[in-house]
Amino acid sequence: MKARSTTRVVAALLLALASLPAGAGGYQIHQCREVRTSLEDPFPPLGDDSPEWVAEVVCEGVQQLAPQFGVRLDGRTLVDLLICESNESFHRLTGKGPWVAAVFNPRVGIVTQPAHWLARGGRRRELGQTVLHELTHYFVHRASGGRCPTWLNEGLAQWFSGLHPRGNIIMPSAEIVKLERRWRLPPTSIAVRRRDYWLSLQLTAKVIRRAGLQALLEALPAVGNHPPAGLDLELAGRPLRHWLLGADPGEQLAGAEQQDERKGFEILRGEHWLRQIEEDTRVEIDMKKARVIDFRHSPADGPTSPVPALQGARQRGKSP
Repeated sequence: MKARSTTRVVAALLLALASLPAGAGGYQIHQCREVRTSLEDPFPPLGDDSPEWVAEVVCEGVQQLAPQFGVRLDGRTLVDLLICESNESFHRLTGKGPWVAAVFNPRVGIVTQPAHWLARGGRRRELGQTVLHELTHYFVHRASGGRCPTWLNEGLAQWFSGLHPRGNIIMPSAEIVKLERRWRLPPTSIAVRRRDYWLSLQLTAKVIRRAGLQALLEALPAVGNHPPAGLDLELAGRPLRHWLLGADPGEQLAGAEQQDERKGFEILRGEHWLRQIEEDTRVEIDMKKARVIDFRHSPADGPTSPVPALQGARQRGKSP
């Protein structure tokens, strides 16, 4: 029994030595040199390959995103990865609970929940998308010097994680500035934060569709010079506000001439409008009064007011 125990200790030591760092505090537990991995628990249970799997997921994400941001993969360390030893440790480091798999921190890099916990069931399937989201924050931070407006940063993170919404959104510049302010404050509720994620994605997708993804990424180094909310950033020869504030030709539906931007914004969709908005977000839709609930206000703005939905869109939404 004692011999078996000694064998396990020796095996664990050999595993740690075989994983010795490519840099201080980092363990080379995979083939990708662009990701330097640190384990809070340097001696995982014998036979547990989940830390290596997590590192590989991050490595694949780096290889997928780096070319999009014009970053060369030449063996230099780009991203630090810290795999926590427990959910409690992850919470202490990030302030996030078990509903969050990973977080990007500019000082630490990518921080994840414990590898053995992430490797279970549905979490294993979701990790890839979460890693792409957090790695996008890393590459945006790198490109913009940490000065990218949060609404655009979150919108790009959702886009690169695979969320490509349909339709169009018109939102006045004053409301985009309010959106940015809300991002810089603690969330008032999960519902408000979820809707702000959705708004940020819709706005970013609109810019990408109209101006092009490459033009947007190439403009990131200058984005911090254009407060508030980066609306004056020059993008493909025009300010960012140009790509955000107008509707695309042919996308406005019947009844759109009744739109009044002073009320806030109107969501303009293609065919199956109602079904699409229900798929994209969990905003409430009052079918009897043909309206969507106006979720652009923060509590400091006072009572919320409904924005009438387009009657033509409502009828189209009923079609199969």
